Amino acid sequence: MPIRFAAFAACLLACAPVEAAAPPQAPASAQVPAEVPAYAPLKERVCSDCPMPRPGIALPRHAVVVGTWGFFNQGTDFQVLDLDTGTLVHAFVPAPAVPGRQQPKGKRSTVTLPRSALPPLVALANRIWAYPQPIPSRSATDIAWNLWLIDGRQVRHETGAGLPAGLAAEWMHCVDKLLGAEHSSLHQSPR
Repeated sequence: MPIRFAAFAACLLACAPVEAAAPPQAPASAQVPAEVPAYAPLKERVCSDCPMPRPGIALPRHAVVVGTWGFFNQGTDFQVLDLDTGTLVHAFVPAPAVPGRQQPKGKRSTVTLPRSALPPLVALANRIWAYPQPIPSRSATDIAWNLWLIDGRQVRHETGAGLPAGLAAEWMHCVDKLLGAEHSSLHQSPR
């Protein structure tokens, strides 16, 4: 009887599916970068004739662009985040020259964000895309903002007087936190 049982067990083992050994696990202290979510799967408030930003660089295919300006800074501060490359360009574009007034110079700096910063930024941009109402503003004097979400030829444009509120404020806070206050478009000193 034991021989038959052993033969039966051997047949079962021989016919059992073979599973590959699991790959070794990374140590608990090593962080595996999160996968970047798909950009803009749900879109609300797509505009067909909205004004496009002019940050002085070519616009990326998948991007979030923030522009802020005030009456006293003589131009527009732009933050252009290329969601495909993780490159963020901060640019100051001077307003057209006013006769008898010194023209400020344009400035530009580029930062490549860590790959781990992209998943939460794309997730937040997706929340903005899916938000069905206009993005609100909060009261502030002498400042205005614009936000563009760009997905190829589809664009969502939000704008307001004062400071952005809601999801746009959350976006600007996240980017400012990544860059530090010296790059913040809301903390620029007058030029």
